[in-house]
Amino acid sequence: MQELTDLLSEATAAIEPGYFRLSVHGGLPVYRERVYCNELYHQMRKRWLGGCLPSCSLAKSTRRPIRC
Repeated sequence: MQELTDLLSEATAAIEPGYFRLSVHGGLPVYRERVYCNELYHQMRKRWLGGCLPSCSLAKSTRRPIRC
C-alpha cells in the first residue's frame, strides 16, 4: 500500500498547474476533470515499474491484452 501511496504522491506532484484549469478561448479558465485524470494516469505510467502500469485493456484490433 505504501508503494501505491508513494506513486500517487510523486505522480500528483509532477502534474503542471495548466492541467487543473484549462484556458478557454474567449472565456475564463475551467476545470476539466478528464484532462487532469488523463495526465495523472500518464504520470503514474511513467513511474510504475519502468513506465508500465498494469492494464486489463484489450487491443481493439487483436482482442489480446495490451503489453508495454
